[in-house]
Amino acid sequence: MNNSNNIIKYLHILKCPKDHSDLVIKDSNIKNNQIIDGELISKKDKNIFKIRNKIKFKLAYLYALSVYHVIPNFLKRNIVAKFIPFIYLPNKEWSILDTIDSITPVYQSCYTKKQVHDLFETNNMHSIKNTNWGVSHIGKKN
Repeated sequence: MNNSNNIIKYLHILKCPKDHSDLVIKDSNIKNNQIIDGELISKKDKNIFKIRNKIKFKLAYLYALSVYHVIPNFLKRNIVAKFIPFIYLPNKEWSILDTIDSITPVYQSCYTKKQVHDLFETNNMHSIKNTNWGVSHIGKKN
């Protein structure tokens, strides 16, 4: 997962959860292509999302990575989930990212399949299809 945890790499696909517009970085402290602190601001309504102390994400990442590598697969699925937060998925990267999401819910949002489909349409996507994995969809940009 080298550098897959930096927001700059994915900024072009992120949208504001409130007004669905693109986000821009402002007043940020960037080191090694990662935002340490600063603000993401939506272009449309100027909604502000503060980024503070990247170390919290790093700790969550290290926790998820450790659990993934230390605990055998059969324990991940059966016993571990009952006692400590961990999301087991067949794909290592998604297991780690979903575990991070589960323990750092500050900006976490839940959507229905219809809401996700509507977000795709609102953002000029076409050929929208459900991936049969939760509320995940794929589409093509106009």
